[in-house]
Amino acid sequence: MVRLHIGEKFSFPLEFITQTQAILAIKRIGKTYTASVQAEELLKAHQQVVAIDITGAWWGLRSSADGRGVGYPILIAGGDHGDIPLEETAGHILAEAVVSERFSAIIDLSLMRKGQAHRFLADFFETLYRKNRDAMHLFCDEADFYAPQRPWGDEARTLGAMSDIVRRGGIRGIGCTLITQRPAVLNKDVLTQCGILTCLRISHPRDMVAIREWVDVHSTREQADEMMKSLPSLPKGSAWVWAPGWPTEEGIFERIQVRKRTTFDSGATPKAGELQKAPKVIAEVDIKKLGAQIAATAERILENDPKALKRKIAELEKKTKAGALVVDETATQAAIDKAVASQARAYTEQIQVLEVHISKLNGVVSKAHAILSQTIETPKLAAIPAPIFTSAPISVPTRKPTPARTLSNGTGVKLPTGEQATLIAVGGYSDGIARDTISVLTGYAKSSRDAYIYRLRERGYVESNGSLTVITQAGIDALGSNYEPLPTGKDLQDHWMGKLPEGEKKVLAVLIEQYPRAVQRPSIDEATGYAKSSRDAYIYRLRARRLLVSADGGVRASEDLFN
Repeated sequence: MVRLHIGEKFSFPLEFITQTQAILAIKRIGKTYTASVQAEELLKAHQQVVAIDITGAWWGLRSSADGRGVGYPILIAGGDHGDIPLEETAGHILAEAVVSERFSAIIDLSLMRKGQAHRFLADFFETLYRKNRDAMHLFCDEADFYAPQRPWGDEARTLGAMSDIVRRGGIRGIGCTLITQRPAVLNKDVLTQCGILTCLRISHPRDMVAIREWVDVHSTREQADEMMKSLPSLPKGSAWVWAPGWPTEEGIFERIQVRKRTTFDSGATPKAGELQKAPKVIAEVDIKKLGAQIAATAERILENDPKALKRKIAELEKKTKAGALVVDETATQAAIDKAVASQARAYTEQIQVLEVHISKLNGVVSKAHAILSQTIETPKLAAIPAPIFTSAPISVPTRKPTPARTLSNGTGVKLPTGEQATLIAVGGYSDGIARDTISVLTGYAKSSRDAYIYRLRERGYVESNGSLTVITQAGIDALGSNYEPLPTGKDLQDHWMGKLPEGEKKVLAVLIEQYPRAVQRPSIDEATGYAKSSRDAYIYRLRARRLLVSADGGVRASEDLFN
């Protein structure tokens, strides 16, 4: 029987390929390393593997651990090490190729913008789910990026496709591993569907709560306490593997030490003063053998590649100079004249329409002027000239921009008022904050808010984590004494009850009193006396502040107010 040797004294049966797993750990403790070890075992057993790579950390599977020998001949699509580039519209084509040609692949999205990556992944996941019928395993690194707890815009479609794979992918042959350093921001509906939990070191209180939710469903109290107490101090590479009821009724509950990789660790953190060494040998991949579909995709991408286009232009220029390319100058000039004449006619028609409107406007002004002149009888006033509107260009004086006011935070760093207020709002939520919440907390409109977030990101004070904006250590240092993360439990209640406007405060007081029961909206109206429109506005703002959640057709106070 084939076994997948994951730890020094631990292995999975080959049936792992169609199971669902979550690998959870803080950064730089070995979650991607652990997943790569599992991928090595599947590839060694000649099984199909697809890795979704957001950070460009998986390409090392192509080389040996020391970089002097070959690894596995797995296709790399996209990224700095790609065999072929990626375009955001090629998700469904690549998925069909993966299914029909049965090859393993690393899909590196590290060079794509966030929106592009989501559009690609939505097409890829949906097509993979519809088309696949044979056993394969999908490794989803940084899974909170495309399966966030609070999806926004394009994220909702990606989350829906990801949810289908995790919930029902097994019947279509798709196993899945979700990898994240922040289980608190990974969608709970997706996380709770994972049958295997592989957990390395975790220390953030909110992440511990998210893990506890999974544990309480699948375990005895004694097992849960044993694992949870050890998580904050687990050594690097040490992990708990928990698989209730699989592969036998007894399941798996074991602490393991993940074995050393046999392939190159391309996700290792560079050390100060050291040059990052690249592998000298990598496994070759013959793209021609991957089928006509992916070859056609690669060809179309190359046709639009700027470098390829520049080469074609250079070739055409060379042919033109050599007389190999004949240009009909008469026909070209005729086409230019025709286009200019057409544009001129369009401008003339627009001017005629404007002149008609101006004439009508002058008539109205003249009548108003006549009425005004008859009304004013005092001889001391000079005659009032009627303004004449004209289509001639009007010179508008420019105004010098007002310098942005700055606030000092006691550390010597000064920020414009908008950026300061936005950074304070983000700093209140240690696990990140949605943009709608920033608007509610600061009162800034979308355009201003987004501009302040952009400037703070440029300064290195905030970073994006999926749909959330998270303060960095540099941002905390910049705020100095103004950095004030929100408290928890009863202290969080006291904080908001002292700050909320009256309407929001009354609605929240009703929810806190009824917790943990959900409260229906008519009951809120009865308790507060607010009309539906006001009540819904207060609920929206409380939801944006993460003080309530939807439940049982109504709303319930957030558990953060009590835990």
